[in-house]
Amino acid sequence: MTLQNEKFEELIADHVNAALEPQRGKALATFRAHIAAHGVEEAPAPIPFSAGLRREVSRRAAWAWTGVPSLVAAGLAIVVMLQLGTGGGQNHQVVKRNDPGSNVVASSVEVTQSHTGGVVVSDDKPMREVRQEKVIQHQWVDPKDGAVYTVTEPSESFNYIQVQPN
Repeated sequence: MTLQNEKFEELIADHVNAALEPQRGKALATFRAHIAAHGVEEAPAPIPFSAGLRREVSRRAAWAWTGVPSLVAAGLAIVVMLQLGTGGGQNHQVVKRNDPGSNVVASSVEVTQSHTGGVVVSDDKPMREVRQEKVIQHQWVDPKDGAVYTVTEPSESFNYIQVQPN
């Protein structure tokens, strides 16, 4: 530190001490004088939090005020998550076939999900992007050795649908 900084620090310390030293202990002395003037020797006992109206709450009332709103909130959360997770639409199609002549057990499962995206402008027209995900799974059992074969075909397509004004 330079000599000028040290001098400045000393001036600030002297000023703060002169301003605050007379205040030191003043609040405690005023409090004690107030207690002595009013003849109170001890502070009053604190009021417990449990004081006040006491009544028993039945189990039925506790269930109604805590359980039911919690169940409604949980159900609502599940509905919202299912809507967000599926993107608005999901289609399942299951086909099972057992050809008596070949003794081959086969099944196909098709799952389609559509997700709507943002609105873009194409040829001066508003268009909404729609993404469709499709998974087709074929499964069959070979009657000769009992082996199960599965083939999965994922696909994805993007379409644009013109937005109609309201």
